[in-house]
Amino acid sequence: RRIPRNVLGQRVYFVSPEDLILSKLLWYKESESELQLRDIESVLKFQKKLDWEYLKKWAKIHSTFKTLEKLKRNV
Repeated sequence: RRIPRNVLGQRVYFVSPEDLILSKLLWYKESESELQLRDIESVLKFQKKLDWEYLKKWAKIHSTFKTLEKLKRNV
């Protein structure tokens, strides 16, 4: 999902925070890079409005739900 915004009169698109989290969960699953976990924690800490149903659905599909739940508890 993408989020449209106007920047300097131009329409630009940004990745949704949920999709950023899901991407980083997949990268962590492949690489076990702690950087991905720290990035996810930062998004969870500062982004107060997240679509948790969307996150849960896709984290389960990609077998990253346990990691997401652990990170959610730690924030």
